[in-house]
Amino acid sequence: MHLLPPPPQNTDLLDITYKIRVVFYNDWGASWEALEPIAHTFLKNPVFEVIVLAMPSKVSSNRFYDLGASHCLQTFAHKMHCPVITKEDLDRVCAELRINQEQKHKSYAQVINSLFSQSLQTQTNLLCILGFDKWEENHAFNAMTYLTPSDCMAHYCFTTRPYSGLRPETWHSRHIAIISKLCYVEYGVYAFELHDDVCAYSEDNLRYYDYLFSPTTFHAQVAGAQQKNKSLLTIKVTGCARFDELIAYANSAQTIQQHQASLKPDSVRCPHRIRVLYMPRWGVKETHSTFLSYTKLLLLEAKASRILLHFRPHPNLHDYVVHNQKIMTQAQWDSFKNDVQQNGLWDESPSIIESFSRADVLVSDTSSMLIYAFLSGKPTIYTQGDFRSEVNWWALRVLQGCFIASNADDLLEFLARFRDDYEATFFTRFALRDEILKQNFYFPKNGSTNTILSVLLEDMQKTYK
Repeated sequence: MHLLPPPPQNTDLLDITYKIRVVFYNDWGASWEALEPIAHTFLKNPVFEVIVLAMPSKVSSNRFYDLGASHCLQTFAHKMHCPVITKEDLDRVCAELRINQEQKHKSYAQVINSLFSQSLQTQTNLLCILGFDKWEENHAFNAMTYLTPSDCMAHYCFTTRPYSGLRPETWHSRHIAIISKLCYVEYGVYAFELHDDVCAYSEDNLRYYDYLFSPTTFHAQVAGAQQKNKSLLTIKVTGCARFDELIAYANSAQTIQQHQASLKPDSVRCPHRIRVLYMPRWGVKETHSTFLSYTKLLLLEAKASRILLHFRPHPNLHDYVVHNQKIMTQAQWDSFKNDVQQNGLWDESPSIIESFSRADVLVSDTSSMLIYAFLSGKPTIYTQGDFRSEVNWWALRVLQGCFIASNADDLLEFLARFRDDYEATFFTRFALRDEILKQNFYFPKNGSTNTILSVLLEDMQKTYK
C-alpha cells in the first residue's frame, strides 16, 4: 500500500502535482554508474521528476561513511547544470515559506514540492540533494539524516544496494516501501559459485522490493530461486545500463591498435612499462580475495620499473583492514598508499570506465570488476583465489576471454608477455569476445534504460487505471 496520489491518465500532461517522481538513493559511489544512465533517460521524459540523494553508508566497523556518494552527486549535478541542495538550503526555503515554525520535527515535503514548482520556470525536473551533514572523526558521518522517504514522496525509489542494515534507520526498506515502490538495479554482477545463500538476492533483503531489474536470464533465475515465499517482487530481465556503457566504451576509439600505441615510450614513461590496474576484493581474509597474495608482488614489479601500478581500493577496504580486522595500522596503510603513488596511481575515481581508460591491463579476483573489465575490451587477468571452484558456470564462460593466473608465476608471466608483445598476447583472448557476449549477455534493442522506463510507465498505468 503506497500513499501517493495517482498520476494523470494522459502522461503527456505536465501538471506538476501529478508527475511521476523517482528517487535515486545513492550511498555507494562506485555503483552510481549503474543508475546514472537510468536517471538521464528519465530526465529526458517530461513526465518524470527525479531526486538524486547522496547518503552515508555503514561499514564493517559500524561507522557511517561517505563512500563516494557526495562526489558522484556533485559531478552529476555539474553535468546537468543543477545546484546541489544542502540542509541549509532546505531550511532557508522552510523559513521563506514559513513551514515547520511550530513543528517539533521538520518536514521537507512542502519544500521539495516548492523547489520542483520553481524548477518549472527553468525547465528542470531534477533535484540533487546532499542527504546528510555533521562530520565525525576520520571522515565518518553522523547516522542521523534529516531527509526521510515521506519528505521525497516518490512513486519509485531506486537504491544502489538492497541492504537496509547499511542505511540510516529512517531509510530502511520497510519505511521506503510505505511511500514508494522499491526498485533495484544490481550494484554488482553475481559471479560466485552457486549456493543456497545468495546475499544480494536473499528474501530478507528483497522482501520490500517491487521490482528487480536483472542483467541476464541467468541472474533472474538465481534471484527468483531465492524467493521462497510469495512476495510482491517482480523480476524483469532488462539488461544492464552499466554493461551498455562498457560496450559503448569498448566499441569507441579504444581499439587494439591504440592500446599498442599507448605502450610507446614518451617523456614521462619508460619503454615497455605497462600500466596495470589492480582491483582486489575488500574482504581480504576470505578465500576469494587476492589482496594479500599479490599486492606486494605488484609493488615490487612497479619499483623495478617493469610496470606502473594503478591500485583501485574498494570503498570498504580501508575500514576493513585498519579498523575491523586490524591487518594494517593506519601508518602501514599510509605507507602502502604512498608506495603506490610513488610507483603509479592510487585510483579513487568513482567511475570504473575512467579507471579502465587509464590502464593497459586490468587485474581482478572474483568480483564484479572482473566482469566489467572483460566488457571494457581491455586485457583482463583473473587472479584465482585459494578456492579453485569459486565461480559459477555463467562467470566461467566469461573467463574464457580472460587470462587466468593461479599463482604468482602465472601473473608475472602474463605481464612479461604483455610487455613483449601486447597485441599478439591480447588477441588470443580478444578473438573469443563476440561469442562470449552473444552467449552470456543480454542487450535490449532499445537499451536497458529505455526498457526500465517502459516497465515503470506500464506499471503506473496498471496501478492507477
